[in-house]
Amino acid sequence: MDDEPFYQFNIESLTNLDIEVTEHFTKEDFEVNENIKFSQELVYTNNINTTLKELFKNPSDDFVRFLIKDLNNQRVTSIVVEKFRPIIKKAINHTLLEIIGEGLSFTNVQAEQAQEDILISNQTKVDVDDKLEDVNEEKTKPGVLTTEEELRAFSIIKETLEVSGRDVENLKYKDNSSYFNIMNRVITKWFIRFYSDTGNKNIITRLEPQVVDQMCPGFRVEESPKGMGNSRIYINSVEDLLEMKSLILACYDDIKEESKITT
Repeated sequence: MDDEPFYQFNIESLTNLDIEVTEHFTKEDFEVNENIKFSQELVYTNNINTTLKELFKNPSDDFVRFLIKDLNNQRVTSIVVEKFRPIIKKAINHTLLEIIGEGLSFTNVQAEQAQEDILISNQTKVDVDDKLEDVNEEKTKPGVLTTEEELRAFSIIKETLEVSGRDVENLKYKDNSSYFNIMNRVITKWFIRFYSDTGNKNIITRLEPQVVDQMCPGFRVEESPKGMGNSRIYINSVEDLLEMKSLILACYDDIKEESKITT
């Protein structure tokens, strides 16, 4: 057993991250192998997070050298490092403020367009009941707003499953600041994650890249970042999901089969 816990939280002041982490360990959805992997990745994530915070507050010599090596033609001596350290700290602060400001501006614009439910196609309607409820969401995630593009992704996936005879009664979605989860009943049963806020739109699945590559000819497929899933597929538009019927069905069937094995 490890000397230190892999995660700690204050039960009297839960954050959204606390809720997402503890959801993995509910009795109803406890999966030993997946939780071992999740716990290990969480330790790495927390350590990296701590390191980044320290680097941003107090940039190390190596970090400063890394940032200025392509900006300065002169030899990077200790004197040069000390000269640039306050500049680096100021640049980091400005960058963080700019990122936060852009996020708030986007939220304010999109908030005016929010609707309780949106008609996506003639066949499929995304309702508020499709959203995975989080009793602490309003208090802990004020900056996360689900976009029409994300709801369109859910609609396409739901419709694809429904017309193929799959049970969509427990199909849910949950949005967070980084990606849009589509799941069967609970967050631990996600089978597709949609990244729409980046220049390169993509989806992540639990299937192996080699398998996905055969199902998605013409699309760029690669291994996903560690801890996020197994495969990443780059798309130009959310409408590309209409060409991924085999992938959507395989992802859904995989998580349903996994649920049978663990129950």
